[in-house]
Amino acid sequence: MTTVLKIKLISDDKKADFDAAVAAYKAGAGAQLLTDQRGMAFDVFVDPSDKDSVFFAALAHEGDDVPAAKVADLQHVLVVEDKLAAAQTALDAALADVVHHKRTDGDADSFAGDIVVGANMFQATDVGRKIKIGTNERTITAFVSATRATYSGAAITGTGLTVELKGAECLQALSMKVVREGDGDPKFHILGAFEGQLA
Repeated sequence: MTTVLKIKLISDDKKADFDAAVAAYKAGAGAQLLTDQRGMAFDVFVDPSDKDSVFFAALAHEGDDVPAAKVADLQHVLVVEDKLAAAQTALDAALADVVHHKRTDGDADSFAGDIVVGANMFQATDVGRKIKIGTNERTITAFVSATRATYSGAAITGTGLTVELKGAECLQALSMKVVREGDGDPKFHILGAFEGQLA
């Protein structure tokens, strides 16, 4: 089963502390980095106040391989934020909004509160992911089959609906540039390319 892609931002101003932070992440929430790293980006600047290097990394893991035949168009996401915590929050939100799979044959009339599509789209691990049905965004609450899922909120009706399963899974490229602002805080510029297909 595939999972949504994760990108963790890590920063420290001493190499040993940076190495320890990466090791701690790999030993805990980022254990999948040991087998499922999808990509990474790195940057560094010198803090003029103490002449120390400040290290920044974006480590991408989990998700899935880029497919041979696309299920969603290639999408570029740019996150620009001050401070690491704000950048991580904005990046997580942007990843959750990437369209991973898109179909145009959604049927919301067959079962109340369910969406049915004409070919495999859903997995059990999709519970909790955002889904857009027509113009309405909902959250998947239950996996029924590969072609059927239930969702939260008011029921949607209609046939021939565009259905978008949100949450990035496929990483094509990742880059990051961090600059030191006048107040000494880092400003993150993170660009990622997601979904699409193999060339």
